[in-house]
Amino acid sequence: MTRATCHAALGLGCMATAAAPPAHAAEWSLAPTLTVGIDNDSNRLLIPDATADQSWWLFSNVQLQRATDTTQLSITPQVRWQHFDSEALGDIVDRDLSGAFSWTQERGSFSLSAATLDDSTVTTELTETGIASGDSHRRTEEASVSESFDETERSALVLQAGYTDVSYYGTLTGELGLLEGYRYPTASVGERFFLSSQTSLTASAFADELLARISVNDSRETGGQLELTHTFSDSTQIDVSAGASARTLRTEIVSNQGFSLGSESSTGTVASADITHAVELGKITLSYSRQLVPYGTGVLAERQQYQLLGAYHLTEKVGLDASVLRSVNNQSIVLLGLGRRSYTGTTLGLDWRPLDAWKLRAEADTMQSQTIGTVSLPVSGWRVALTLTWAPPYPYARSF
Repeated sequence: MTRATCHAALGLGCMATAAAPPAHAAEWSLAPTLTVGIDNDSNRLLIPDATADQSWWLFSNVQLQRATDTTQLSITPQVRWQHFDSEALGDIVDRDLSGAFSWTQERGSFSLSAATLDDSTVTTELTETGIASGDSHRRTEEASVSESFDETERSALVLQAGYTDVSYYGTLTGELGLLEGYRYPTASVGERFFLSSQTSLTASAFADELLARISVNDSRETGGQLELTHTFSDSTQIDVSAGASARTLRTEIVSNQGFSLGSESSTGTVASADITHAVELGKITLSYSRQLVPYGTGVLAERQQYQLLGAYHLTEKVGLDASVLRSVNNQSIVLLGLGRRSYTGTTLGLDWRPLDAWKLRAEADTMQSQTIGTVSLPVSGWRVALTLTWAPPYPYARSF
């Protein structure tokens, strides 16, 4: 039997524990993907008085994986190149490399993941700070480690830690200084109790700190939470958590006497919920989260996010999917001019697989938000896209 858990507050991923099977020869596999696409977007940067523009792109990634009965190692490089008709955006290139390692032990499990990302702000900032430019990029170095140890048949100790280092380069980080970046260490320790084969309860304590790169707007958070997971049936599962945290925000204050440091302390709540229900030909997922998230402007922002996902197979080769996403930031981020008040996006997609390795997708999106600043104006847009993806249904594998 496999046991899985996710730390909702820190988002450091899932871990599993299972009895270790006998070892055998390692198997290497190679799974490539190549996608080409075109789109038309009425307001790509969600700004007032925008004009529609078109783009086309190439995306490629390769997942190299090595697996034994107790370990699994994966390395995934990927590149995305996109050309915009708009001269203000030009061409962008996103270059990412990620890796993950997991080890199943007799009484627990260990996992490690790391990534180095170099992405355009057009890709990363639209739904967050809203500050985006074709010649500005975000560099992200991140790593996380987790360990689960079965103390008894009904309890396990869970340890997690993570570190993220974000920096920017380009016009938005020079004299303008809009995006300064941050360093963000996180940690949690918890005790999981297996109440039954379908239900587990986890009590955990967590801490995180955001260290701004340029200003002294450092923030920290400590708190605790309870997480409940329950499987009603093979088709319905829930994962809910709730907790509270103490937050401290140190800010730089400008006065007639010059610069001084101020500190503001408060308390808040953290919560998350995921409900998944599978039907014969599809699946529906409803999720909610309320937590502090780091922003490229060097602050922690309290964000609530709601998401509804649905997918349905019309035929063996045709599938339909839809999603609704809404993010809401706390009012202080808006008053400081550091982000949008809210973002709402909807997506409707239709997939057709003429062959096992090929997928043609048509997609339509809508977006609604506000401009950045103390005086927010509503902005909206729509987008249509067509993509063609080649991905072999089975990875190329070889045992040693």
